[in-house]
Amino acid sequence: MTSSLTASIAGLQAALGVNSEFPTPVGALANVFFGGRRIWTFRVDPAQWDPQLGRLTVDWPPALVPHLSGTSVAKLEILQELGLPASYVAEGTARFRDHSDELQLLDPLSGTELVVNKWGRMAKSFESVNTRLMTDVLASAKSLITLLADTMDLDLFITGGTLLGLVRDGKLIANDDDADLAYVSRHENPSDIVLESYEVERVLAEHGLETVRHSSGHLQVMFGGTEFTDGYYVDIFTYFVAEGWFYGTFHAREISRDVTVFPLGTITAGELQLPIPANSEQMLRAIYGPTWRTPDPAFEFHTPDAAQRRFYWWLNHFDKFREDWEDYHRRLISRDQEPAASALSSWLIAELEPGSTVLEVGCGLGADALALAAAGHHVLACDYSRPAIATARSRSGSAAGNREPLNSLAQFTVANVCSIRDMAQLVKQAAALAGPGVPIQVVSKNLLEDLHFLGRDNTLMVLSHLLDRGGRAYLQMRSPQPTEESRDPYQPDGEKVFDLWDFRRRLAFYNLKIVKSRFIKDPEQDRTTISYIIGKGPHKMSVLDFPQRVTRKVARTLREMRGKGTEAHDAGSSGRRIARLEHDLQELQRKVLTLNRDLDESRRLNLRAAELMDVAFKQLSS
Repeated sequence: MTSSLTASIAGLQAALGVNSEFPTPVGALANVFFGGRRIWTFRVDPAQWDPQLGRLTVDWPPALVPHLSGTSVAKLEILQELGLPASYVAEGTARFRDHSDELQLLDPLSGTELVVNKWGRMAKSFESVNTRLMTDVLASAKSLITLLADTMDLDLFITGGTLLGLVRDGKLIANDDDADLAYVSRHENPSDIVLESYEVERVLAEHGLETVRHSSGHLQVMFGGTEFTDGYYVDIFTYFVAEGWFYGTFHAREISRDVTVFPLGTITAGELQLPIPANSEQMLRAIYGPTWRTPDPAFEFHTPDAAQRRFYWWLNHFDKFREDWEDYHRRLISRDQEPAASALSSWLIAELEPGSTVLEVGCGLGADALALAAAGHHVLACDYSRPAIATARSRSGSAAGNREPLNSLAQFTVANVCSIRDMAQLVKQAAALAGPGVPIQVVSKNLLEDLHFLGRDNTLMVLSHLLDRGGRAYLQMRSPQPTEESRDPYQPDGEKVFDLWDFRRRLAFYNLKIVKSRFIKDPEQDRTTISYIIGKGPHKMSVLDFPQRVTRKVARTLREMRGKGTEAHDAGSSGRRIARLEHDLQELQRKVLTLNRDLDESRRLNLRAAELMDVAFKQLSS
């Protein structure tokens, strides 16, 4: 088998061969086993099948690639129909990266066996661990149901894959790894829906439970882990009804009368009685479609566009690439190597005034923050990767020859730049560290070009606020895409949507400007990076001006639409009238698209308002 990062399943066999019993694998399910353990299931795509050669070639999932090192007995089985014996089985010895040691697909810190899950990530599953995990997961779900019923009078119920497995199979799905709970919001207004979810989060925190927020409508409650790795989790989803439609985070959008949730029923899971929707079949059809009764280990969610706009713009998505970065950092941590400071930190040590206050956003394992602290600067560093921050904290002890322990000069905190709540708290911490009126220097390395624009806007908003004190921001960006030889193949790719024109435009929106550019040769990778020094610029437009701009645009568009309707009615010949109407229809479609974008932006401002309201609530109640 090839040891390249894109490997061919065909390496397991010479060719599949074409015959009457097995004419083509297209559309069939395929299972890949290593050492007798199922690792990955996929559905064969036409582009993967070459009928002339009788060969199936499939790229390994990107999350699996870093783990492929060693030798194992590999097996491919293709099933034309689930539940029947495999239509084709190929078996052979696979050798990756020319290593003779046994291939082991394990979590690098906990040693738990991993598989490729339905999201394409490496994760544990019920089939790869002992049955005790299933019992613990369901017991934890039951405890959350009881807790939120007692404290908030909130009716949680089983949903998603947990409901699917218990209703269809009478047990949890083998290739699942968590429990799914949901509640139906008492509100329709997006801000109220969001605030309700934040109240759930506060209640859980008050009872000592760790949560990770994926969106304003999706919480994960973590159980049984360590500071570096997770044990298991239970999802809590926010479902809601708006304008006669039922929305089930993140894929269901049905007319509300077609999804009957109350009064809740019950289902037996082992020794537990768990609440379920009044009509579970309706709920499963809404989430998984009409074929939900047919098991499909390679099932992929397809979210309707209308539902996607509601979930994305009303509830946001704080989790972009976070889990990938956490996996990446866990691999680095398992090697037990001290991370090296970058060329950017060396430049900053020479550039900054002695004893400066520095905020580093996206600090990773903290090497640059620790280098700046060792040079005498007061540093607050954040990242949304929990294992990275845990590692940075553990490494921030005393340094030889330094008059103060590093942990008094370098502070590390978990913060997600996609969340205004987190960023508001970060601003507060940075201001407390600096003291009244003291400038704060902001540092970020290879962050903005990988962020989705929601996180990028939040970051620039914070820069604009902090630089009012007179400091500068030092933002390092990657130069154009690296060559394959110089790129770290295991590092998450990110969005890669950064361009200089858009960057300047966004800076101007937040009253920022590029003061200076600097090219730095990065010794870690054979490439050059660009660092921008950012300062305050002239006032352009406040974010608070946006709703008024949307209102004016809507009014102007409506006036134009009414005018065009009158002109079309008064047109002379039918041919000219039809041509004009077709043109007007295209214009109307374009304007509707523009208005939808503006309305989505307005909804995003509502989301920000809800987040800031939650921050204010916590401040007043503390």
